[in-house]
This record gives sequence, structure tokens and C-alpha cells, in this order.
Amino acid sequence: MADLTVMTWNVQNLLPVGHEDGPDTDEQYQAKLAALAAVIDRAEPDVLALQEVGPEQVLADLNAACSVDFDSRLVGSPDDRGIRVALLSPRRLSNRTDTRSFPDGVLPVQARDLALDDPDTIENQAQTALAGRGVLSATVRSGGERVTVMTCHLKSKLLRYDRRPGVVGGRT
Repeated sequence: MADLTVMTWNVQNLLPVGHEDGPDTDEQYQAKLAALAAVIDRAEPDVLALQEVGPEQVLADLNAACSVDFDSRLVGSPDDRGIRVALLSPRRLSNRTDTRSFPDGVLPVQARDLALDDPDTIENQAQTALAGRGVLSATVRSGGERVTVMTCHLKSKLLRYDRRPGVVGGRT
């Protein structure tokens, strides 16, 4: 059986200079790329799953900083901030799937504080059946076998919006 090394990493706002949540200077951007590349190069992954990446150019920049050549790169659909997930590999990635829908059998999940539901609607606005940041998957070959890898970026921070009853979706 062949080995397949998969590495996953939330690279926290891997965004270009000039993006609202990106670094202020090119020196800061290059330092972040170098720090990420040093860890990635030590692991030498066959597949690298990343969360919180910006436009495709940042993946090309990261690839240039790494000793491993990730010439197969896929990015997921962006959220409202332009944040995506990505899969990178020196091997060919195929059968790309990029979805926000939860699979059959997964019930809607709580997406916000129940106190934010508008009492005049039947729909429970605090629940969702869609992932806000999407799920990206692809197939890679290892030892003659096809292996499906996937990455997603689940919300993990504390709620950051106005929590007054009757105020729906208000972010602060």
C-alpha cells in the first residue's frame, strides 16, 4: 500500500497586500509566505488542504515559496469576504466538487443566536442547510487507488453580531 500524506491548515487570512484583512506591507506578506512554506516543506504533503485563502494568486505565491511544486491547485467558492478553501498537490487532482449544501441526512444547523429570529416568520432563521464557506473535494491517485480528499472551513469564532432580539443578521 502506498503512503499518502495529507496536510490541512487554516492559514488565517492568506490575503494579498491591499485586501481589507490582508497584510499592510509586502514585507509582511512575504514573511507569512516564508513561514508557511517552511512548515509545508518539512511535511512534504502529497495533498495540502488550506482554509482562509484569498484569490488564486496567493496560492501561486505560496507555491513559489515552497520547495514542493503544487502544480495542481483548486480553490473553492469565496464567502462574502473573499475567503476560500483550497486543495494543492504535486499529483493531478480530478473530479472537483465545490458545494455549500449539506449532504442528505444532515439536518440544518444553528447558524446564529436563536434570539435573532424574526418572530413574524415561520422559518427558523437561526438555522441553515448551507455551509457559509463551502466544501471542496477532489480525487487524487495513490498506489493505484483513487482517494477523495475534502476540505471545509467551519465557523469557529464567537458570534460577532448584534444580539438584540428582533434584530436579524446585524453584524457589528
